[in-house]
This record gives sequence, C-alpha cells and structure tokens, in this order.
Amino acid sequence: MIRVSKDELMAMKPRDPEDRAKLFSRRKYMTVELALKAGVSISDILWVARRLGLKAQCVQFALACAVHVEHLDPSGFAKACNIATRNFIANPSPENESARASASEWASASAWASASEWASASEWASERARASEVKWQKHQLIKIFGGK
Repeated sequence: MIRVSKDELMAMKPRDPEDRAKLFSRRKYMTVELALKAGVSISDILWVARRLGLKAQCVQFALACAVHVEHLDPSGFAKACNIATRNFIANPSPENESARASASEWASASAWASASEWASASEWASERARASEVKWQKHQLIKIFGGK
C-alpha cells in the first residue's frame, strides 16, 4: 500500500511542490484512494510509485490496462503480447524475454497498421470511452496500490 506523508512527498521533489503540499490539507499522509479523491492524476500517482521503487506494481497496473483493452485489437497481436508479457513476469527466462519482445514488436506494428481505422471513431464515443477508462484505471490503482 502506498502511504506517503507530506514530508516524504516533498523529499521526492515533485513539480509544483506548493500545489502538491496543499493537497494534504490537514492529513498526515495520503493513500492512492485519498490522492485520487483530492484530484491527483494517475500519472502523478505512478510517478510516486516509481520513486518508491514499486516497479512490480507499476508493471502490474500497466499490464492490467493493456489486458483491459486488448479486445480492441482485431489482429490478436495485443493479446499475444500480453500473454507473453505475463509469462515473462512469471518466469523471466531468456526464452520468455525473446517471446515477449517479439510479440511486442508485432503488436506495435499492428497498432500502426490499424491507426487509421481507430482515428475515424466519433468524438462522443471517444470521450465516453475515455471517461469510462479513467474510472476503471482509478479502481485498478486502488486495487493494486491500496486505499483508505
């Protein structure tokens, strides 16, 4: 669980330290859930997590996000990449790293190939999906890094 005091956060030298300090109000510490309620961005929470050395949880969050949207890739390469990444995390052998890297390259190429299809989505659907995705991501942050 991430639980950071104002002094600990200031020692990390965040951008806009005065604004960040104000978020604490009278609180002695801040958790992910409290930070999200105070308006802290997902990227700022991940920045703190990286500064705290929580690489495994950051990777877990990134992979959860990738799995959550893998259905949007009709080629199946994104799903293959996610499976290979999961396998590498479970067993970081050279064979699994090679499979992960290869799947990642194919998924990247597939994403570029279908970019024009994605660009034609309506703005309304895009905004609605974005709001839904942010809500889901916030839930995942609390689930992975802890709340209250």
